[in-house]
Amino acid sequence: MHEGKPFDSCDWIFELKFDGFRVLMYIEKDVKIISRNGRDITGDYPELQKITTASCVLDGEIIALTDGRPDFNKLMRKDGFIQFVAFDILSLDGKDLTKLPLVQRKEILAGTVTETDRVVLSRYIEANGIALFHEACVQNLEGVVAKRKNSLYFPGKRTRDWLKIKCLPHKEYVARGRGVPVEKTFTEKSCSNIEPLARANLLQQKQ
Repeated sequence: MHEGKPFDSCDWIFELKFDGFRVLMYIEKDVKIISRNGRDITGDYPELQKITTASCVLDGEIIALTDGRPDFNKLMRKDGFIQFVAFDILSLDGKDLTKLPLVQRKEILAGTVTETDRVVLSRYIEANGIALFHEACVQNLEGVVAKRKNSLYFPGKRTRDWLKIKCLPHKEYVARGRGVPVEKTFTEKSCSNIEPLARANLLQQKQ
């Protein structure tokens, strides 16, 4: 995924960037989990093998939680609370969805996946990327991912329709004050038919 800098735009959505393993999850009668390099890692995560939903292919990240927050070290050791965070759906009941705009796929995803303690949906906001980036860094999270609303899904290809925007390592920005790598004041961007940025915690994992 290409890297970018914090920005606001009514043509984009913004999600938290989780510190986990990117995978594809194939759900039929059984669950199959495939890593980014094509390896079948289903057996590594028995906690995720009892997911029940319609036949589909999900794109997302496996994370490990400690006190409700992603912990990559715990994930490496497989001793945290394991969850799958779904942020896209590529097919449903055998129908290819990759040529649909992202926001439409998001709607289908929300209508397909029932959240449990092991499977959750990635929350997102529209337009206010700088504000979400600010909040992510304040909470010592990895950063945010910006995605163009009308973007299609191209398996195995990197495009500039998805951008990762990472918080600076603590040692690089602590001198700027309180560990925040962006200005503490910001203006929420308002677009037609878009609610202002909610202050609710987007890290809504169940544990």
